[in-house]
Amino acid sequence: MSKHDDLFALIQSLNQAEKRYVRLYLNTFVSQKETIVLRLFNYFVNQSVYDIKKLKKDFEGETFLKHLYKVKNEIKEKVSQSLFLYNLGAEKNNLLRLKHKINELAIFYNKGLLNYTLKQIKQLKKQARALESYVDLLVCIDWEERLILDSETKNPLDSLSKVYAERKEALELLGQLYKYHELFNQITAMSSIQTLGRKGVQKEEILKFLERNQLHTPPITPSPKISFFYHQTLSIAYKIIRELEKTYTHC
Repeated sequence: MSKHDDLFALIQSLNQAEKRYVRLYLNTFVSQKETIVLRLFNYFVNQSVYDIKKLKKDFEGETFLKHLYKVKNEIKEKVSQSLFLYNLGAEKNNLLRLKHKINELAIFYNKGLLNYTLKQIKQLKKQARALESYVDLLVCIDWEERLILDSETKNPLDSLSKVYAERKEALELLGQLYKYHELFNQITAMSSIQTLGRKGVQKEEILKFLERNQLHTPPITPSPKISFFYHQTLSIAYKIIRELEKTYTHC
């Protein structure tokens, strides 16, 4: 009898390149005593449904069945680790690499490498700004504040003032990004209702939506992502009410 299983679903979601990478990872980092990890991984790859009774029958007599839950958790952890490394090496996964580098700051800080940590923070802040990842930018700013307070500078107030000004700006950008992202999601939901043939969204409702959220005025702090969500929101709104000329203006 089959039922949903998180590990099985995870393994079944892998494409061929990911499966090959996971096998290489397991062969490298799993000891001889843990070969059951690789065996079970391959077993799940070759099954079309998760069937616990069939699994127990196919591995009858194996001691690992007594602690199957623990073994499955270990496989899930190792598959997750290998997928992280696989995606870390992807050419366009700059955001994942940024987060990985930010997590490394704690290692350098705990080693007492404060100057090196500060250099890393400055580089990471530039990357976070370029990617418009304002949450990560705020994490970097928090680290910078900590280093200033830990430093032996007699008067750190000037440095702290700059940090606080930068944090204020990052918070404003993050707020703007969330605002226009949420508005984009709302108008997309309205469009879906229209497409699915339910009771249509009335023109008056769309116009009130635009007015209520002051969408006739461009964002105060424009950035590529913020501008994208702003213009896409307007484009979809005007498409719903069939004002096609305005729709094309914001495409």
